[in-house]
Amino acid sequence: MNLGRLGRHAEATELFKHALHCTEQALGPEHPDTLRCSGNLAFSLGEQGQHAEAAQCLKRTLDATQRVQGRDHADMHATLWMCCWASWGGRPAGSPMHA
Repeated sequence: MNLGRLGRHAEATELFKHALHCTEQALGPEHPDTLRCSGNLAFSLGEQGQHAEAAQCLKRTLDATQRVQGRDHADMHATLWMCCWASWGGRPAGSPMHA
């Protein structure tokens, strides 16, 4: 089930926040799974129009992903795409994830 696709973005965001907290506690703040959780939270925040908060979260995720996994890692590319998405203020028409 995808809460975002059901339009339940606020609920999804709360679950992403909880998942991020748990993952940080269990694996550390720069573990790849923690960074993916952080990226998911940022995306969810953006879906609710909280673009400034999403951009801040993505910046932290981008910096840590580059440090931990390197510039050429697939997760780095995905995070860069999300940064572009956040800078547009949402999903532009014609983007790969446009609904």
